[in-house]
Amino acid sequence: MANKKSNGYSYTKSTTTTKKMVGIYDAEAGIITVDGTEEKELLTELQDFEGAIVEISITVKDKENLADE
Repeated sequence: MANKKSNGYSYTKSTTTTKKMVGIYDAEAGIITVDGTEEKELLTELQDFEGAIVEISITVKDKENLADE
């Protein structure tokens, strides 16, 4: 459906496609190692989105156990 808008009224349909990979990133190889064994090539994983406007978000988590200090 198309976006229809007039005088303060809008009717929009949005579709979001999400792909998530969690693992260790190797910048030289362009690979994320998932679950310690499965290698995913970033360029291959992004092929489905060729020509699309994409938003890429990177989250780095670091956990320090302070109870033992």
